[in-house]
Formats: sequence, C-alpha cells, structure tokens
Amino acid sequence: MAAQGNSSQKLKFSEWRPIGVCDDAPPGVQKAQMFTRQDFLIITAPGINRNNWQKKAQVVKILRRYTTKLAKQSTITNGMKKPTVSSITLVGAIMKLAVTPDLNRESKDGKIQLFQIKYEDKAVKKKTPWGIILGILLVILLILCIILGIAIYKKTKSKSYKTKKLRFPSYTISYCEDPMDRSRYEHQLDEVNRILQPRVEDLLYQRRLEFETNCIEYFPQLSLKEKRFLKCYSLIKQHGILSQIPFSDLKKVNACKKEICRRDQFSGSAACLKR
Repeated sequence: MAAQGNSSQKLKFSEWRPIGVCDDAPPGVQKAQMFTRQDFLIITAPGINRNNWQKKAQVVKILRRYTTKLAKQSTITNGMKKPTVSSITLVGAIMKLAVTPDLNRESKDGKIQLFQIKYEDKAVKKKTPWGIILGILLVILLILCIILGIAIYKKTKSKSYKTKKLRFPSYTISYCEDPMDRSRYEHQLDEVNRILQPRVEDLLYQRRLEFETNCIEYFPQLSLKEKRFLKCYSLIKQHGILSQIPFSDLKKVNACKKEICRRDQFSGSAACLKR
C-alpha cells in the first residue's frame, strides 16, 4: 500500500476518501476530528472530488462545523482569544503504518485523506499605553474643537442677527413709520390695536380696571385710533402684562409706540413717558 525506504516515491491511490479534519501541529500532539457516517456520505457523494470540494457549499459548511470543534481541543489554539481558520488543505495520510514521505503533505493522490486546518488569532490586540493616551488626547481635542466651533457659530449668528436687525429692521423701524401712506398706516394701527384689545378686556374681566376705557372702542378717525392705541398700551404697561404678548407681536406694538411718541403731539402721553 505504501512505498517505504525511498523518500522520492509518492502515494498512488486515486480514490477520493477524506475521513476528517486535523490541525497542523507536529506529530504526537496533532489533533483530529473524524467525520460522522452521515457527514462522510455527504462529502464523498458522487460529483465531489479533490478538484471541486471548495466550490460545494454543503461540504464547506460541514468543514466549518468541524473546525470549530477542533479549535476547542487543538494545542495550537492555546492562548488564542479568537481562533480563526486561515486555510484548509487536503493532505494524505496512512493510518497505522510507517511514516511515508507524503504523510500530512498536500495530497494529489492518496486513498485516505484529511482536511488539514491552520488557525490564526483574529482577536483585537490590546492597545499599548501610549496608544490609549493618544486616543484620549484625540478625543479631548475633538471635544474642544466641537465646543470652540459651537461658540464661534453662536457668536457669528449673534453678530449676523444684530447686523440683520440694523439692515432689515422689519418691525423696529418699518412698522407705523409712514403716516403719509394712510391706508397702510391705518391697517397697521388696527393690527396693533387688535393685539392689545384682548389684554385690556381681560383686565376688565378680572376687575383690575374699575371702568370701561375707550381703548377698546373702535374709532374711524386716524387720530382717535392713535389715541386708542396709546391708551391701551399705557394700561397694559401699568399692569405689567406687556411680557404676556408674544415676542413677534410685541415688536410691532413697540415699533408703533416709538413712531407715534416721536411726534410732538403725542410726546406727553403716559405711554410715551420713560419710567
């Protein structure tokens, strides 16, 4: 069955007959897992041979299962945190006979064969202390950059807002600023009066006002609309409920108050007094 004494001779058996898997440890400490009868029949089924077994999904699946078992008993995986198969090679073996030149070498011919498994450790290596320190420093630097970026963004946004407010003061300057455009001016006055009226009505409902004021009456004359607005503004300011008005509405109200008070005939109104 085997050639002995001549190291140049090779095994000459052509039958496809792999019986299990083994590791690549030296003789004497080598471990093996033999196939069960059911797995052996699948691996040696017609159409599977040494030239195409790598392409047979069912064969590879069986081999993976056996390599996991072998990794647990093999001596070469001792100390490996994550033993992983690096290669699977078909080798020839002569069981219970003298060692031949082809024992555990890659098999081209041979009646009895094993799939030889090589393992390597795929576990992540521990970082050196310097690596850990460098990682911490990089994280700290990243956090500082983020904080600095947020601070710059907020400052830029604030400056942009101030510039925008000066250039495009939609409510601060434009509201009620042009009494000559009578239609628009009256419309804006009516709008700010509608903003103030519910607050004054609420004061009356709460009996915080002892009499009904003319600031909630409707007047067709422009000058009376202005007086109505200033009267309502004074009452709301007096009772400290300006802060209850939504910010966008309050900007309109303050813009109109500023423009109306700027004119001489209204400068003595209670709403225009700075206190």
